[in-house]
Amino acid sequence: MVDPAALEADAKNFADVAATYETSKQYEAAVFFYTEAAQALINAQTAGSTTPNIRDIAHRYIKRAEDLKAMSSTRDTDVGVEGRRPSVLQNSLSRAKFIFHDAITEDEKGNFDEAVELYGSAVELLLSLRAQSPNESTMKEIKKLANEALSRAEVLKDRGKSKPTTAQVTSGASTSRQTGGYSAEELKVLKATSTINGREYPPFLDFIDLRMRFAFPKPYTIIYPQSRDGEAVYNPCGMYVVRFHINGVPRKVVIDDYLPMARNGELLCSFSTNRSELWVSLLEKAYMKVMGGYDFPGSNSGIDLHALTGWIPERITIRSNNMSFNKDREFRRLLSRFHRGHCLCTVATGEMTEDVATRAGLVPSHAYAMLDIREVDDKRLLLLKNPWSHLRWKGNFSEQDSRNWTPQLQAKLNYDLSSAQAVDNGVFWIDYDSVCHYFDVFYVNWNPELFQHTTCVHDMWLAHDGPKKDSYSCANNPQYNLEVQATVAAPVWALLTRHITDKEDFADNKEFIALVVYKNIKTRKVYCPYEVEPFRDSVRANSPHCLVQFLQDPGTANYTFVVSQFEKNNTIRYTLRVYSTAPFVLSKITDPYKVEKQVTGQWKGANAGGCPNHPDTYDRNPCYQINLSNNELDNQLLVEMRGPKDYAIGCELIKVSATNPDAPNKMERKSSGTYR
Repeated sequence: MVDPAALEADAKNFADVAATYETSKQYEAAVFFYTEAAQALINAQTAGSTTPNIRDIAHRYIKRAEDLKAMSSTRDTDVGVEGRRPSVLQNSLSRAKFIFHDAITEDEKGNFDEAVELYGSAVELLLSLRAQSPNESTMKEIKKLANEALSRAEVLKDRGKSKPTTAQVTSGASTSRQTGGYSAEELKVLKATSTINGREYPPFLDFIDLRMRFAFPKPYTIIYPQSRDGEAVYNPCGMYVVRFHINGVPRKVVIDDYLPMARNGELLCSFSTNRSELWVSLLEKAYMKVMGGYDFPGSNSGIDLHALTGWIPERITIRSNNMSFNKDREFRRLLSRFHRGHCLCTVATGEMTEDVATRAGLVPSHAYAMLDIREVDDKRLLLLKNPWSHLRWKGNFSEQDSRNWTPQLQAKLNYDLSSAQAVDNGVFWIDYDSVCHYFDVFYVNWNPELFQHTTCVHDMWLAHDGPKKDSYSCANNPQYNLEVQATVAAPVWALLTRHITDKEDFADNKEFIALVVYKNIKTRKVYCPYEVEPFRDSVRANSPHCLVQFLQDPGTANYTFVVSQFEKNNTIRYTLRVYSTAPFVLSKITDPYKVEKQVTGQWKGANAGGCPNHPDTYDRNPCYQINLSNNELDNQLLVEMRGPKDYAIGCELIKVSATNPDAPNKMERKSSGTYR
């Protein structure tokens, strides 16, 4: 994790640079560096800084940036516009009111320590405004607010300060666990992957969240600050926090309210057609900040929706040559689940020639949001939206298709063909057969609250652990045991998420991950990947997410999860999260062995005795003696052979003598099985 002292040093450097720019009246640059200084201090506090009043210093930097922003705006506008802009005093007063109302919110929640601190900040800011010689009415307002804040703070100080409490999360909850539930190894993983593209994005852990005064009352409300109703509100400080699900846990991303804009005043980023809405632009800015900038190479809509919502990402390949794709079953599943609010769905095209794309009205390698899915008069239709808000499908059931759009069908779908022809808003109906012909993949994100039970582990796999390829041995692969106890048939989903910390990793992802599942195997651990046929074997894909789904019959079953890579080159950090409607226990399989010895030998000349099919020479093979002082009932022994992949090898263990011939786990001979 980043050193708090280093962050504080960065903040000081940023503030010094900002002061230099301010002196030379380069206000825009000064605003930028004051904002960076404030953010560095916020990150330092999150990282555990013990510097007193660090948040007050950050607030002062924010206030100075705010004042300079107002000065810059005033200087660069004409008198008419200037007269309509709020003054520095008005901005500061708005900020004080914001802090005051934030204090009231914490007061009502019972977070009295936070409320006292906020009331104090409001009073300090209000008192500082008196020196700006406001008019009489403004002075009265300042005094009134300051007295109310001071009085309430004194009342809270007199009563015992009660610390905020956090609800205990049960095994069936789908929200993040409390920090106390994370092991030291898990915290190490989460801290290591908090730095993304050189910036720190700490997890939304409760002990931090309460200090930062942000709540998460609604699943889709991820921009802070918020009103009491959970709606994102304007922040006079010009700073916002966005909650994203990235690298295994929800993380906070701090942004300001600056947006890229052309000389003509047009935004150079995503925006809502409703110009009074800023949330689209703010969300994009926060996401682009995490991903390294607006030149982000791109991902896919399933990954993006998971980051926004935390909903479980599923990828369904829909090309006709995909043998696992059941066209009718998938339509029925989406039709049922979508209208019950269980999932969000997008559909994406693949590569196509320019002629095909122009004729179809589709964009190659482009994702479309699914707004509706219907089955009417044996016609299976999807309502899609191009996020560009223009350029629509030109085939069956498009606005140009008057043959299929009968008056009866228009009435049933509440669709007006003439209105659709008049305006191209990027929204169009398309039949399911055309979707399966022209599109490549469905990205479906599922509500995790469909599952009453969930848990996760955060872990790492070192590059030097095991061979580069696990085609022959997976003894060093991370493995987990899952015991499911189902009274009725229960779905079990396992999501493996690889943590990514660099933009180039998104652009050129060379890590192919997978999750292999074995059911009710006799051994405690899987050593040879295909000695026992896997119950589920997912495709090795260069995506950060790998989802495995299966149905557990009534009863108890044990599953072994093996994390796999194709040609392992680098250390990976990952999160394995399991969901089910039945209770389960997930635990990591660790080696019980305490003593290890390695010897090197060779077959050469006379000692190359061959396999048991050659009894005359078999006993010439290299032999090694193992003596065990076995005073325990459950001693375990592992013998592993490794040799050139060009030769199939094996070994055999033969008992020579035993101090207790009637031991419970006695054996005479044990073979490694088929040579491989």
